[in-house]
Formats: sequence, structure tokens, C-alpha cells
Amino acid sequence: MSREARTSMRPVLRSCTLALGSLALLFAAGAARGEVASGFTREERARLVRGELVQRPRGEDAVGSWIGGIAFQAIDRPIEEVWRAVQDFDAYHAMLPGTDETRDDGVDGDARILYVHQSQLGVSAEYSLRMRFDAAEYRVVFELDETRPHDVEDARGFVELRRYHHRRTLVTWAARASLGAGLLEPMLRGLVEPWLLRVPTTMKQYLEGRGRERYRE
Repeated sequence: MSREARTSMRPVLRSCTLALGSLALLFAAGAARGEVASGFTREERARLVRGELVQRPRGEDAVGSWIGGIAFQAIDRPIEEVWRAVQDFDAYHAMLPGTDETRDDGVDGDARILYVHQSQLGVSAEYSLRMRFDAAEYRVVFELDETRPHDVEDARGFVELRRYHHRRTLVTWAARASLGAGLLEPMLRGLVEPWLLRVPTTMKQYLEGRGRERYRE
């Protein structure tokens, strides 16, 4: 790895330490503290430089059938453009896997409301997320809006952006979901689990592809 790459990783590792505090809330006491706080392995750093996805999944924990984890990937776009994209609710259907509709459902208190409808293999789910934006930290924290129709029991997490070398952006995506214990839970798990930690990849495909020019100033 070049000196430039090593230097650009330093704020990312600090970001991972900050992410640890959020993950402690997201994944309860069982979160892999040492794994996140220690930063990236040599193999993970090499994969990030190549633009590949790095995943750290978490399976079922002591409190029930939670799924999720944390994922990282570099996008070949400046951070200002990626930040504009994560505020564009009309484009979320292109950045979230298995999603066929998203819309901006307005503002409620300090949160913007994102409606999501997903479908795959004949199974569909809809829900709304409360999205809170911190422009100073390039961070969005989200949680399920339980006051609106929702086909999942709970969902929460965050997306955080950091400057990366060669004017790229490192995306940190952390999410966890609980699908409930109803008859549809196995089908919903089959819909949600494969793509839950692939969001940085679909963001990358969109922002380096057909959305590449959309967020330029």
C-alpha cells in the first residue's frame, strides 16, 4: 500500500472507533469491540484500496433473531457528491438492493421520513425509516418508524462517509434488523439477509454508473 493510501486510512480508523460506540447501541453487549476498534486487517485494507466490499456480519444474538453487521467500501466519487446522494430519497431505490420504490414522506420533528418497498421472489415488505442527518460528520442515523405500516419488527443503523485517497469516499454502513417471529419471518429473512450488508456495493454501482453525473455541482 502506498504512503498516500496509508495516510488516508488514518481518519478512517478513527471513524471505526467512533462507529464502535454506535455499534454498541446497535448490537447490544455482544458487539465485536476489538474487531472494530483495531481497525482493518491487511487483507481488508487491500480490498478497500481495490474498491471491494468488506463485511463484518453479525448473526443471531442473545436477544433474538437480529441480523446485520457492518460493511465498508470505497466509492470513486468525491465525498460531497456522495453526501448529496444520500440526501436524495428519490434515488434510494437505486442504492438499496432489492428495492422497487422509495419516496420522501416529509419531515417529522428532527427526522426526514423515507418510505421503502422491497420485493424479491414473490415476497414483499414495506416500512418507513426516520432519517437524521449530521452534515458536519457526513453521517446519517436511521431507525424504523413504528407509527407507520411496517413489515419488519425493527431496523436501525447508520451510514457514515469519510474522505479516501484519490478523491474517493469510504462508506461505512452499519445496520441491524429484526424480522419478527410470524409465519412470514423465514421468507422475509431470505429477502433481507443476503442484501443487508451489500448497500455500499449498490451505492457504488449507482454513483459510478448511471448516477455519476447527477450530483455534480
